[in-house]
Amino acid sequence: DVMRCKHETEERNLRLTREKADLASSLTENEEELQEVMRRYKACVGAVSTDQITIQDQSLTIQTLECERNKLREQYAELCQRLDHMEGENVSTVQHKRLELKIRELESKLELEKTTKNRMDTQIMRQKELIEKMNREMDDLRLRDGTSQDDVKKVSRQLRWVDNDLCLFDLSFHFPET
Repeated sequence: DVMRCKHETEERNLRLTREKADLASSLTENEEELQEVMRRYKACVGAVSTDQITIQDQSLTIQTLECERNKLREQYAELCQRLDHMEGENVSTVQHKRLELKIRELESKLELEKTTKNRMDTQIMRQKELIEKMNREMDDLRLRDGTSQDDVKKVSRQLRWVDNDLCLFDLSFHFPET
């Protein structure tokens, strides 16, 4: 009877030792996964910060270009007014050609400004989409982080339970009930 009891306790000890090793391995894997999630999270935060700085810089550039465009429009309007005034005064052909050349130059600058503004607007939209994507990924990483922490807590509880069982087993093995 004692041999049978000893054999059962040895089997139980072996089973609990295996279970403890499995839980320790699982805990290690969960900790590694948590570190990987945190690394990705930090990378996403850094990328979002960089994108926000880029967007701020591009917004400032757009504002500057819009101011310059407005000035060019004012110059264009002024030149058109001067041209109209000069046409009424029998302006020389040379002056007239100079003014037409200046008008064409201002028109081409205005077109360039429009093109640049459209390009910047497109870049801003892309950056905003990228930020939204990064925010979604950060939310996913936070959710995974929370799940990983819950798993770590669960495994820790199971490990304590196994440790308690091993302690009880050791006590019952050393001091068997008579």
